[in-house]
Amino acid sequence: MKNIIQASRGRRGIRSIIPKACVRRNRSWRAAAIAMSMGCALSACGGGGGRGQSPDPNTAAATPTVINAVVNTWGDSTMAGYMETSPGVFTATSLPAADLQAKLQTQLGVGVTVVANAVPGSTLEQALAGGNSAYQQSLAQVLAAHPEYKIVLSNYGINDRITVTPEQFRQELIEFITTVQSAGKTPVLEEPNPICDPAQPPAENIELANPGSTSPVILPYVLQIDSVAVAYNIPLVQTYFLDKFLTNWCALLSDGEVHPGPELAKAEAGNRAIVVARALTP
Repeated sequence: MKNIIQASRGRRGIRSIIPKACVRRNRSWRAAAIAMSMGCALSACGGGGGRGQSPDPNTAAATPTVINAVVNTWGDSTMAGYMETSPGVFTATSLPAADLQAKLQTQLGVGVTVVANAVPGSTLEQALAGGNSAYQQSLAQVLAAHPEYKIVLSNYGINDRITVTPEQFRQELIEFITTVQSAGKTPVLEEPNPICDPAQPPAENIELANPGSTSPVILPYVLQIDSVAVAYNIPLVQTYFLDKFLTNWCALLSDGEVHPGPELAKAEAGNRAIVVARALTP
């Protein structure tokens, strides 16, 4: 959590460090991303195949299928449910996993459970490697020890934008997919939530990283997630773009910058559940 909190705190008062060219590029990325995503922008969607595409939420809720399965989620403090409960104080709520499990059990029965491997401040690189401050065991080691896991979901990008380039992040996403599939499980990719700069109106879409970072915006990393999901036919949860459809999305972040509050976390869990439920019922 330290990395994320430091990143979010470091954004205040650094409006002037982003060149206008970056803002223009950001708008170009956004336009390209929206064009690529229009086919599934109004609900969470699948990567490139029908299996992962989102059904109508009402249809999903009415599905009579009852199954037994464990969903394993990986990510940073946003997936661990950390929220700012008072100024400068962050508390782990576990809402992403709890809300996802509740929604899946409503659709598919109480045999579906969710196990979270979300660690504050972590990156996908750390999850893949293991043996570090975030993860003692690598993703491959965890999956080998838990044959009951059926779906493995990855939501990274917020910290990764500070430690690796978008191209390096893409290779890590591919490694995540091959590792999960080699273990006989189904991978799901999820975009991170957008990050708000409270010094700018949300419509400006100004998203800053740590001062001096060579990767000032998260959108290029989101686009890599979407591109890899399509290329490898992987179910995709479009959290970034779905959150951006909300006119008050900045206000729904508990700290006004990075971490979703309860209302936004619940909405994200609902979109997540649509994709995961479809992946569980091919």
